[in-house]
Amino acid sequence: MKNKIRITLILAAFLANGIIKADAVVTFFLRPYPIIMDKKECELLVEKLKRPGRIAKYCVYGLIDTSITIGIFATYAGYLNASDPDGRIIFPRKHTKDFVKLLVTNKITPIIMAENTIHHWEIEKGTPATMYHVERKQDLATELFYWSVMPVDLPANNRVPREAVVLLAKPHHVHVPIGITLASDNPNLLLPDIYVKKGIAAISNALYLLNLRHFFGQLGVMLKKEKGRYQIKVTG
Repeated sequence: MKNKIRITLILAAFLANGIIKADAVVTFFLRPYPIIMDKKECELLVEKLKRPGRIAKYCVYGLIDTSITIGIFATYAGYLNASDPDGRIIFPRKHTKDFVKLLVTNKITPIIMAENTIHHWEIEKGTPATMYHVERKQDLATELFYWSVMPVDLPANNRVPREAVVLLAKPHHVHVPIGITLASDNPNLLLPDIYVKKGIAAISNALYLLNLRHFFGQLGVMLKKEKGRYQIKVTG
């Protein structure tokens, strides 16, 4: 009987430990920018298809995976991630306020404090960049939550805000809808969809990140045994 009670208590403790809530996240989806062809463009395409070899060429293009929302990098709070096949980018949430600064630029510069420790990031001079303030608000009349997305000026000192999500792409390849969209009231920040235009250079952006990859290494813990205790050292 005592053994059964002990087993029950152990299982209860194990299950209680297992249902600890997961960390909140900041996440959003990249979608292909919708293209609507006008009458003249359709007529031009028809003429191209009439030429010998054109049909085979377009069939080959159709067989190639032309998804433009895969492999686009973003960084937030020291984390680096790339969009998955669904176009989703996700980060652990590291600030408490219900807003983020969305910065779209293809180059950022680390300001080093010591060795590989970064004090902050800055927008590289001469590099095109746009910034948006994305905030979750509540309508007092309907009690509904919504996202408000508005363009804002870049920081005068070029310093990337701590609560910023940086989407590493040229601004003219990214469309961020301005206005309001419905939101849910939970610890996760599911930002409104962002649209990617044709021509985005995901590969060249990824190659640029090779110069910065060592700043995004995961933290590790080293234990050094000393007399009567262990010394813990966090490495990055």
